[in-house]
Amino acid sequence: MSEYEVNCISKLGRDNTHERITHIGNTRFRWRLSTQSAIERIDAGSDIFYTADKSTGKRIYIEVVREEGKAPYLRTQVNGEWTDNLLAQAECDPDCRIFW
Repeated sequence: MSEYEVNCISKLGRDNTHERITHIGNTRFRWRLSTQSAIERIDAGSDIFYTADKSTGKRIYIEVVREEGKAPYLRTQVNGEWTDNLLAQAECDPDCRIFW
């Protein structure tokens, strides 16, 4: 199982909190992955994705959320509480290539 740090996201409407994240990525390694691919990899147990807490450096793992009547989506959780750590990430650079 591989672990990947996520430090950027892509959304259709960056400032719209109701728009879903379309891609997660890493600007240092210049990759992006669709959220659908990330969900499939998390569900399969093949990959783990996380963000890093800016103050502590601690890993905050990204999980798949399933709510009745909604498509699955990605979110972070700390101490049993859902957080917006993923939404707080910077926008992925346009030159980050689609990975996998």
